[in-house]
Amino acid sequence: MLNPSLPYFIICGTSLVIFIYKLMRGTTSKILFLYYVLFSLYIASLVSLTFFPFPYQKKLIELMIEDNLGTIHNLIPFKTIIVTLELGLTSFIKQIIGNVILFIPLGFILPILFSFYQLRKVTYIGFLVSLSIELIQFVLDLIVGYNYRSFDVDDIITNTLGTLIGVIIYKYSKNLLDKYNLTLH
Repeated sequence: MLNPSLPYFIICGTSLVIFIYKLMRGTTSKILFLYYVLFSLYIASLVSLTFFPFPYQKKLIELMIEDNLGTIHNLIPFKTIIVTLELGLTSFIKQIIGNVILFIPLGFILPILFSFYQLRKVTYIGFLVSLSIELIQFVLDLIVGYNYRSFDVDDIITNTLGTLIGVIIYKYSKNLLDKYNLTLH
């Protein structure tokens, strides 16, 4: 399996080199540099959590197909949420709450980095990012030959909810961020 630390270090390392270069040239402020680094760490974590570890060894893939280890795609809204609730609190927290929490930083940092605060716009971007992840997982499943990662409409719902919560947190903390000069505009 392809380890999740590799893409994490590639994304973070490349971003850090670029942002340090911009900081040293004076084309970015220290606070913007900090937000770029945090955003890069977030994106690297998001990629690592949603796509890796990735199976690429033919023998491993054949074994997983033979043992029927692939997950099932879900196109029915709230199906996974209901099933997870029935499995107990631990499963619910890990799967559903985890998906919500995963996208809260996106909803919070987008208005800071890109100078726009519109609840609908930020939430829509979160929806599109989540949809893109699910579609990429689906395509990767087709490439690998079995459902290593499943397309789940409930992931899109919970991720979008997380983005919405993040932008609401931003909205209510904006005055505090402004007070301590932690915004860019």
